[in-house]
Amino acid sequence: MNDSEPVSFTIIARAIVERRHLCAATVLSGCAISLILAFMIPKVYTSEAVILPSGESGPLGTISSALDAMNLDLGMDVSPDNSIFFPVVMSSSVIRNRLLDSRISLDNDSLTVGEALGEGSRGNNLEKLNNYISILTERKTGIIRVRATTGDPELSLGLVERLVGLLKEFNLAGRRERTSKDLEYITGELDSAGIDLRKTEENLTRYEKSNRNCFSTTDPGVIMEHERLVRDLRLKQDIYIDLVKKRELADIERIRENGSVRMLDAPDLPLVKSGPPRKMIALAGGLLSLLAGIAIPVFGAVSPLSIIRYYFTD
Repeated sequence: MNDSEPVSFTIIARAIVERRHLCAATVLSGCAISLILAFMIPKVYTSEAVILPSGESGPLGTISSALDAMNLDLGMDVSPDNSIFFPVVMSSSVIRNRLLDSRISLDNDSLTVGEALGEGSRGNNLEKLNNYISILTERKTGIIRVRATTGDPELSLGLVERLVGLLKEFNLAGRRERTSKDLEYITGELDSAGIDLRKTEENLTRYEKSNRNCFSTTDPGVIMEHERLVRDLRLKQDIYIDLVKKRELADIERIRENGSVRMLDAPDLPLVKSGPPRKMIALAGGLLSLLAGIAIPVFGAVSPLSIIRYYFTD
């Protein structure tokens, strides 16, 4: 057919009919390849844990947490246990290396994660972990989803359980360290405040003994000095009581075992595969094969330039 000849649906249909064997072979070959490809891709299983947010959320919490991490105090009270740091902690090389050395249950046997991943080098196994594990944070709610997708359901479950467990251990160890430092500081301040309080009490007692008429006298100097000593004693008492309360809270925090990682959904053993989407692969392959089966005979009989001129020019 020449480029100048008009193109019509009849001509295109005739080209398909004349080359129907080629069309059918193309469609069948494409469908067969799609089916083979869909079933050649191995099954994968995904285990997921959902972690609730803790601490402040939103832009203010994000900025405050970053400032707190840099030891910059601008009056924003942000806990170091803020969940905004959880993805960073779980993605860190320290936690990933600990994960490789952690033991999980696999096929009724106890193996390290590194052994479960294969005989490759440590670097290769770390790269596998990066491919298997994904950590997603929902921007609006702050909820964190920890997922592991592998070809073994038990391995997927083990990776998520140990990763969340390592996060809890990391936070708990950090909390205990901070609490111990706070307790040490508060104890030192309490000892100093106790010494100041005793000195203030002695000063007031000594003054009242030397001025026994201080409660009934009209001497302004005696009255003012006595009131100053009383105010000083009350201030030192308030400081001492406040430090005692803080030490009690620090003692409670030190013995408290639970960390700041709060689970909404614990990971479970995935019994249903999460991929590959074989039906979608087969359907997409069938549609592409059908388009190719139509296009190949048509373009073999009709010039593509003729089709463009016929449909896209006046």
